[in-house]
Amino acid sequence: MPGWLARLPERAYLSGEPEAWLSTERPLVMVLDQRRASEASRALLGHEGIHEHVPLFAATSLAPLQEAGPWAVRLEPGSDAWRVGEALCRERRLGWCCQPLPTTDGDDLIAHLQGLFVWADPHGGQSLVNLQDPAALTALLAGAEPATLADVLGPFGELATPTPLGQWQAWQCPEPNDALDASRRLTVDMEAALKEAPQAWFLAERQGIRLDEVDAIWLEGLAVLNRHGITRARHLESLLPYVQQMAWRESEESRKILDSDQPAWRKVKALRKRMEMLQAQDRDTYAWTM
Repeated sequence: MPGWLARLPERAYLSGEPEAWLSTERPLVMVLDQRRASEASRALLGHEGIHEHVPLFAATSLAPLQEAGPWAVRLEPGSDAWRVGEALCRERRLGWCCQPLPTTDGDDLIAHLQGLFVWADPHGGQSLVNLQDPAALTALLAGAEPATLADVLGPFGELATPTPLGQWQAWQCPEPNDALDASRRLTVDMEAALKEAPQAWFLAERQGIRLDEVDAIWLEGLAVLNRHGITRARHLESLLPYVQQMAWRESEESRKILDSDQPAWRKVKALRKRMEMLQAQDRDTYAWTM
């Protein structure tokens, strides 16, 4: 299992209903990927309980992308706006939320958020992190060194992200350590985690398991299909048994199919036919040995 997935149980815990960690006395800040659901996001702003919304790319170097950028929405816990926004985050993976401490200045929190979208990367350049996506934020927090984790989480107070199983998980902030390097840059491990996150989320969601239960072999199997042009969710879903069997995908027959010049849908059809044949052979072998 990749290290970032193995660290998840140490850094975040399933919190059950939001009421288990929410205080009804402090406003919430919800970060929404409004680009992926612009109509639903605009409708949310009309519900009771909204204090303000801030386009997070405004007045930053990412301002040209503002129309497609995420929002920070400040709202009241328990309000109609919270009920609708919570469902958008948990059911549609459209965002996450935090509940800052009363001592946290609102403008400082927004500035902290805005500083988390662009990171120095291991290649000497800069990378845009889709922080509004719970899968990306989960990978970032799970893959970070402890000092970086404390630096990112500190101003948020209580921070919670949805999971592939439609639950909430709350993150635990480690004690800051001035002796450790908390510079804002992606490590090789963090970059790898961000690349693996969509595949890990897909597998956990389709298999009905926790992220930390996703097998590295499955991740590699999905990556192999992606590298050979098979990227549509319905195609990948139909090949899940194939993804989980390393011997199947490493066979000479499978490599020939993947390396061929066929369009993706033909590769999927050929792989499914081969998968069904191998499944039948396995059933016959089991019946013979009983």
